[in-house]
Amino acid sequence: LVDPSSNNGNGGGGIVILIVNCGYIDMADNLIASMIHLGFHHYVLVPLDKVSYNVMNILYPGHVVPPYPSSSPEAAASESVEYGSRQFHKLTSTRASILKSFLEVGYTIYYCDLDTVWNKNALEYLSNRLIHYNNA
Repeated sequence: LVDPSSNNGNGGGGIVILIVNCGYIDMADNLIASMIHLGFHHYVLVPLDKVSYNVMNILYPGHVVPPYPSSSPEAAASESVEYGSRQFHKLTSTRASILKSFLEVGYTIYYCDLDTVWNKNALEYLSNRLIHYNNA
């Protein structure tokens, strides 16, 4: 991983955190492809299971941290879960603790859902808006 005290060379500083389990590998791959197409490489994949860890580590070496320990069996589900379901809420409840662990060691982070595609560098967009806001 990059040094959390640097701006990481991405213009806006910080890294994008992507949380994935084996039921969402295709979505993660699609999102990352859109980011790479824009020349953006400042992301970290946080797998919730060993399958997604192994696959993502092959596809995106250097961007994957070891699997996040979870007490929720939904986190290690082998397929996607229905949006809004009890299982979905259990799966997504791990986000806060994962993001907090990056903040605690000094990273500036941005969280991005896997069901998105980047058409422009989102961090440049946010950085430009923050500069305008701070100078207003």
